[in-house]
Amino acid sequence: MNDIQPLSEKLHRQAIQYPPLAAGCPPLSLPAWNRTLNRIQTGRQAIGNCLYGGQTATFWAPQQDLLQITNGPVGCGVYGHANRPQATGPMGLERFSGLNLGTDFQERDVVFGGERKLARAILEADRLFPLHRGMTLLSTCPIALIGDDLDSVARQQRSALGKPVVPVHCAGFRRGDGIGDTHATLTGTWQSWANPSATAGPYDITLLCREMEGAWRGIVRQLEAIGLNVVARWPAGSDRRQIARLGNSRLTIGIDMEYWSKRLQQQSGQSWIEADFRGPNATAASLRAIAARFDERIAQRTEALIESQAPSAIARLATCRDSLAGRLYFSFAPLQPRDIRVFTEAGIRVGSALQGWVDVDGRWRLPERHLRYQDMAPEQVTALLKQAQPDLLDGLAQDGTFWRRHGYAVLDDHARAELNRATIGFAGTERLVRVLQRLFDSPLRQYLPPWKTERNAPPKPKAQD
Repeated sequence: MNDIQPLSEKLHRQAIQYPPLAAGCPPLSLPAWNRTLNRIQTGRQAIGNCLYGGQTATFWAPQQDLLQITNGPVGCGVYGHANRPQATGPMGLERFSGLNLGTDFQERDVVFGGERKLARAILEADRLFPLHRGMTLLSTCPIALIGDDLDSVARQQRSALGKPVVPVHCAGFRRGDGIGDTHATLTGTWQSWANPSATAGPYDITLLCREMEGAWRGIVRQLEAIGLNVVARWPAGSDRRQIARLGNSRLTIGIDMEYWSKRLQQQSGQSWIEADFRGPNATAASLRAIAARFDERIAQRTEALIESQAPSAIARLATCRDSLAGRLYFSFAPLQPRDIRVFTEAGIRVGSALQGWVDVDGRWRLPERHLRYQDMAPEQVTALLKQAQPDLLDGLAQDGTFWRRHGYAVLDDHARAELNRATIGFAGTERLVRVLQRLFDSPLRQYLPPWKTERNAPPKPKAQD
């Protein structure tokens, strides 16, 4: 099937391919999301996968100078607000991504419609925050169910304000065609905001990467250190000016953004390259691949940077192999080879509930059934954990606290954010080693819970005479 056409017909029909993680690990092909099939197979509907939450936290919230208005119940906006990255600069003056603006949809709005209420909310937001450079209207489930005309309201207010007002149809229950609609909205925004008059310099590049808990800042520093100029970023740390420059540079660098890099190439003709900055070895390889697209000046600066920083970073990461060797990082989400590179370089075994794991004898063990966490009963999860004996769990979403109470170490959101920031480039290796040692080798792991100590153990039966 065509990689990039058409959006609404492709995204919900194709399977997701995951390459082998190690020797003995077969490739994994996850079937496309099928709401009805999932409900039939498991007897219940899977939790999560909210389209509104993904659009809010991943694509639109990182835009620093845009206002995001949630058209729906206030609870949806609070959920999205909790996941929004915080940009730098004064709130309400230079950045607006941390604000939770919503229409507070009520029962009467379901009956009589909420278009007038949305129009008033847009005018009020413009009055309160006049320095914004555009708005996005993020619709939720009730809006799609009652059929409010979001596009009509956006057109009217766009004319009244003289600023962009982008309607995003991202009701949480929508799947394939809904994802296609939201992606078409994004690419349409790229086209309408493009600035073709801007001239690209010889070292201007575009960076496509997600927020990664702020780790994108470390990537920008690495690229600028070898003499490149990041003129546009998306979606991490972006704004309207940078969106206008997305297709106007010498090269696009994609960090786990292959699909969007292809979309940008189709739209602007700009070539792209995939890169990975997690860990010193991957950083060195990516910098050399990027430098090969430019002149000798960039190549020399790249080699000088690698020669000065890479050996010490690699040696520091190798120092923790003895203490961490044999520990198992186990994820309930599918993994890509780039996701596990830092763990394997530190001597840590890796595994996934879908793809299997490295056993203590070095062989690759496969699960009996390839199931996502949302499709597994608690008894199945317990049996799998008993078989794998992991040292650190990941991919449990909101159930992390539940399994932590059962005695398992779980990688929570805060620790994952710190780990993501520490893995970027050469400079973070020292902190990366400390984070890995704390996660896998903390002294707290040596303590027994109260119910396992001898003092609280049940009394032994007395010997009979």
